[in-house]
Amino acid sequence: MQEEKKKEVEERKKQILTEREAKKSGTIPVNSKTAVIVNEQDKEASKTAAAEAKQKQVDKKTKVIEDRKKAIEDRKKAIEEKRKQTLEERETKKTGTISERIKTKDTTTTTTTTTTTTIIEEQAKDSINTTVKEAKQKQIEEKTKTLEERKKVIEDRKKALEEKKKKILEEREAIKKAKEEKLKENTNNN
Repeated sequence: MQEEKKKEVEERKKQILTEREAKKSGTIPVNSKTAVIVNEQDKEASKTAAAEAKQKQVDKKTKVIEDRKKAIEDRKKAIEEKRKQTLEERETKKTGTISERIKTKDTTTTTTTTTTTTIIEEQAKDSINTTVKEAKQKQIEEKTKTLEERKKVIEDRKKALEEKKKKILEEREAIKKAKEEKLKENTNNN
């Protein structure tokens, strides 16, 4: 009995070892009692299912990456538009004109509306350019008016100074004549 038990234990050990080796190498032992024989169709089905699952994961990842790239591009466009708009506002502030806020793009616009937005941008630039030119012309006219007014004020002051000088000279001459007459009177009296 002990010998039989020893033999059974040894056979069981051998069987377990062969099953482990078979699992490692991927072969299935035919004489194993616990091993399940898997047919080729089941293997192929499991392989294709795994491949499909992996492909779905890869597709999801690429879609997420594309969505992120698109969102980043939209953000960049929005930032660039804001930068351009602030530069235009600064330029109009430098020239002293009132800035026109014309929003030409929305951050969620698609590529189908880009052509219309470029047309609107061109029109906005043209209108801004015309308003800038008109404002510059008004500034030039105002400057020339102020210069002319200043020239008139300066001429008026010069005339007033000349008149004062004439009055002062006339008064001096009158004083001299009065002194001379006094001297003559004094000399005549003496």
